[in-house]
Amino acid sequence: MRIIVSHEVAADDGLRASWNSLLDQTENAQVFYTYEWAIAVQRAYGSIFKPLVFLFYETDKLVGIAPLATSLSSRHAFFLTATTADYCDILCDPEYTHRIWASLQAELRKLGVETLVLANMPEDSPTHKALQESKTYGFHSHIRKAYDCARVVLGSAEHRAEIKLVLSKKKVYRRAIRQMMSQGLEVLHLREYSEVSPCLEQFYSAHIARFRATGRKSNLEDSDRRLFLTELARELCATQSMVLSCLRLHDAPVAWNYGFRFRGCWFWYQPTFDSAYEDFSPGFSLLGKIIEASCDDPELAVVDLGLGAEEYKERFATSIRRTVYATLQQSRVGHVQTAMRYCLSTWVKHSPYTERKVRQLMNKRHRETISAPSA
Repeated sequence: MRIIVSHEVAADDGLRASWNSLLDQTENAQVFYTYEWAIAVQRAYGSIFKPLVFLFYETDKLVGIAPLATSLSSRHAFFLTATTADYCDILCDPEYTHRIWASLQAELRKLGVETLVLANMPEDSPTHKALQESKTYGFHSHIRKAYDCARVVLGSAEHRAEIKLVLSKKKVYRRAIRQMMSQGLEVLHLREYSEVSPCLEQFYSAHIARFRATGRKSNLEDSDRRLFLTELARELCATQSMVLSCLRLHDAPVAWNYGFRFRGCWFWYQPTFDSAYEDFSPGFSLLGKIIEASCDDPELAVVDLGLGAEEYKERFATSIRRTVYATLQQSRVGHVQTAMRYCLSTWVKHSPYTERKVRQLMNKRHRETISAPSA
């Protein structure tokens, strides 16, 4: 097997084509695994971390891609898309999964990488299975549960009709739609960049204002995040994978979802709404409209509600998809410390009293540290 290690996602149409062709052969392909996602991340965050991309070839055929990045010290590696993607994975032709996994670990050791963090990896991923079944060549692995991602699995025509019926009986949804119909309700799903681009600034401003109204800080106040979403929209609109959904009242946008349609899945990625219209439940209503539209489209199989355990998602979900967080370390001491920290945090969370006392102790130590006189 031939391995090419690159410190960039090359702006190369040949790599784009072979990358996405390999994605066609992988199980549970996601929009987050595309070349377009990786190149958008590099453009936006390339000054913060260094891409470390492994390309695995059998003769001249690309059979695996490990899209990683490293910290500036180069000793800590992680998924290139970890801070932006709801799911992350190593792409493999199923026939080569175990060989690629073993080769990747060997290459990381050669490069002096001491820790590899695989966050947001689907539990049903072939990589997760290989990690559990294969030897770790010089690395000690610790795997823990990460998130349960809510999903609406559409199924048969009868099941789709049942989902729509249940949705129509939800009082909040039914009342909100009835109220908004009198206000000129319209839902648009924009897919061309010429349509999406003019709406992005509205979306960014609404998201920031919504968070500020609730005393929080939106991640869209970060210019790198806005650049990433703009570049991602440009790339994914070219492949018809981007959907900016917009709920409008009297021609004025009041709710948005920056989402995707990819390989039979409509993804609820980053939504927001105008706080002035909160009484209309516009965000909740927009999601309901997306689910209705998905039920009517035979090309769609799933509406994925992504990371985050918000209560409103549970009202729609029919299933979950679990992700895991894996840490691989060369240091046995570091591995034991990681496992102990996880066990301790899990135990503490089962006792509100203990958790409160631990937090008080941590806060006390923090205050003592910042108030201590300098030497």
